[in-house]
Amino acid sequence: MKTNTSKIVIFIVTVLFLSPISVVAPNLEATQGGSYSDHLKGGWLEVRDGVRIVHLNGSYYNMGYQFGTLLKKDCLKSREAWLQYLKATFNITHTDMLGLWNISKAYVPVQFQEEIQGRADALGLTFNDTAIMEVIEQAYHVKKCSHFAAWGPATADGKLYHCRSLDGDIKVINPETGYDASNDQLIIVRHPEGGCASVVVGDGIEVGGDGFNQHGISMSSSFVPTLDTTVNGTPTGIRSRMVLDQACTLEQAITIYCSSATLGWNQIISDGQTAIAIEQSANYNHVCYWNDSYENMYPSRTIDHVIRRGNFFLDPVGAGFDKDVYRKSTFLRFVLNGFGFIKTNYTFYNSIKHYQVLNDAIRRENGKFTANTTMDMMRAVYQGKTNLFYHLLQTALASQGYRDTWIQWVICPQTGEVLLSFSHNGTSAYVNPVHHFNIYELMNAAAS
Repeated sequence: MKTNTSKIVIFIVTVLFLSPISVVAPNLEATQGGSYSDHLKGGWLEVRDGVRIVHLNGSYYNMGYQFGTLLKKDCLKSREAWLQYLKATFNITHTDMLGLWNISKAYVPVQFQEEIQGRADALGLTFNDTAIMEVIEQAYHVKKCSHFAAWGPATADGKLYHCRSLDGDIKVINPETGYDASNDQLIIVRHPEGGCASVVVGDGIEVGGDGFNQHGISMSSSFVPTLDTTVNGTPTGIRSRMVLDQACTLEQAITIYCSSATLGWNQIISDGQTAIAIEQSANYNHVCYWNDSYENMYPSRTIDHVIRRGNFFLDPVGAGFDKDVYRKSTFLRFVLNGFGFIKTNYTFYNSIKHYQVLNDAIRRENGKFTANTTMDMMRAVYQGKTNLFYHLLQTALASQGYRDTWIQWVICPQTGEVLLSFSHNGTSAYVNPVHHFNIYELMNAAAS
């Protein structure tokens, strides 16, 4: 991992010195006018069922200022924990992050730069020191996730249910203070001026992208290793926010998300009636429907009115790999590579096995999905209750954070029903309590 990171850093530095200077948005370093109370108007923080919910309203600058003010203490601690973690674990430094941001900035719409400036002013940081947190996903590529959507005959009532598990190391800890950034997760309700209201499941360092908007658009993502990448594009978290802020239809969401891409991602986007998957890298966008022949490519099998994704493209050639890379990613190669006996490019066994175990569970539940049964099934998969071999694999690799999970959620866009659980103090989300909310009620809430 450190070798790969070094290569990335060398590439970044090379681009910085050799690329022509891009025309960027106007300078936003100066604080915008207006009083403290003006910027905070419409922003407030509440706690429901032990979950923090921050409400942001108004201009993008004001939403950023509200976020930074209402969450200042935890935001600063979480930011420092992430920076310390990235440096200690992957040797990714503040300078590396700044290099990534300096390239990405040219591709970030001005309103989101205004939002970053608002956060910076509230936190007492410079614009750049705040902005670097927007490119964590550009630097940190080891998140493992799974997600799916089911609707029509696949569910008990015909409604669509969109389920997501955000997986990755849940011990993002500042070694100097012991502060754990994974405890800073929360719900963010956004009312951007001139845009769509949305609910985002985020954390204390930046807004994030996975969520749902007032038009029933819901989206979730998972990182995919690919040989087709660039840093010259809009970070995926920003593009996801653009979708939630601007998209009223599925077609609009696809158009927005497929512009200015950077890394390998699988995205599932729903409009509350149907869902699609987008397999995306820097120069590759493939929009996938549940009944495509594409969905029947190894190791996948078509499931009626279900679309699902993990950490690989169904077409490995689209990611720049050999067409037989999945079939050659066997358990034996996985074990030998893990013990250092061989070095191999066939390293997808882990992701494929998880995908197949989830597929089997979906097939057993197909036709019976509700919000509760969807969440129960996802938790059972991650707890190792649906497959003995997978349970043994989880147990054997537990010390390495295998299938650590930050967040799991299920949303029904038609009704607004949301079930979600968070990791806490080093315990994964799938064994922690499930919280129940309604996104439309959250969007319509007012400060008491």
